[in-house]
Amino acid sequence: MSNTDWGIEEGLEPILVPDATRPRIVAALVQHVEEIGGLD
Repeated sequence: MSNTDWGIEEGLEPILVPDATRPRIVAALVQHVEEIGGLD
């Protein structure tokens, strides 16, 4: 389960987080950033 205490998720149900290695998570993030055109 994952839900931070920062408040931005307030009111949302906790979610299941897939079990993945750090390199796999980083690769997915990089792929997403590339698909949306960068961080500009």
